[in-house]
Amino acid sequence: HSPKNLGGTRTRSTHKIVALVGMGARATAVQLDEKHAVKVVDLRCPNLNLIDVETTAAGIKAIPIPDDNAVVTCETTNIFLPAPWLKNAILVEDTVCPFELILVSHQASGDFIQNH
Repeated sequence: HSPKNLGGTRTRSTHKIVALVGMGARATAVQLDEKHAVKVVDLRCPNLNLIDVETTAAGIKAIPIPDDNAVVTCETTNIFLPAPWLKNAILVEDTVCPFELILVSHQASGDFIQNH
């Protein structure tokens, strides 16, 4: 988390991208490979209408994965900085199950939109 671009120097002009692994006083800084850290990633996500009707992690897991030939629904990079409201929702949930995280994130985004 918390990636930073430290830039380069005159003799070593490549960018140095670092991030933290862990939380608080135990967080450790690591240098990331620049080419992979900012590489564009094309995601093909299921239709949001399919996610809207699911209320369990098992239901999310059962949604079919789009084909490699499906329309790209999100273009992003390997580094993702969540909005504070999303980060808080994920940390409060305290899970590493990706399907539970999808539910938490979906609910948090709905709450954010409704409140703002």
